[in-house]
Amino acid sequence: MHRGDKGMNRIGNRTQIAALAGAIALLAAAGGCYYPGGPRYSADRFTYESHAWQPWTVKLTDTRTGEVVWSVDVPVGKQLVAGFNEGSGPNEYKPDEIVWGIMEKGKRFGTRDNRQPCPPKEARRIDAVLRPTPELITPVTDESATASYWDHPAPSEEREGPWH
Repeated sequence: MHRGDKGMNRIGNRTQIAALAGAIALLAAAGGCYYPGGPRYSADRFTYESHAWQPWTVKLTDTRTGEVVWSVDVPVGKQLVAGFNEGSGPNEYKPDEIVWGIMEKGKRFGTRDNRQPCPPKEARRIDAVLRPTPELITPVTDESATASYWDHPAPSEEREGPWH
């Protein structure tokens, strides 16, 4: 192997590494990572994280009529991820869809399973409003969801089955 060949391999390796790093960065940006505020580029997608001292209510307003066409109170400890699909709505008055999901705060990937027709981008506005604070996480009221193993009564002696 000549000395010149070794240099070409180094340059080739650097080029491959740079190309791989660029591809990973592009996939991460295009893949839909959820960050508070949005993906940091013009994707028409928004993420709102609710905290005890920053609980959000997010509304979508039709600017042609002033009508609030969609609204959600983001629970404390959760995040709302909302975006728009152009041209997938039912008619020309609402030609787009808002696609949204509520998920655990800090989750960077996930599905947005909820859809609702909405006005086109020229006629819609997102309003994020802070609710009164502090707002605490709503406790679970279902006793079975919070009961521990020791809260349940012991099995009855009168049971029948193969274990007796």
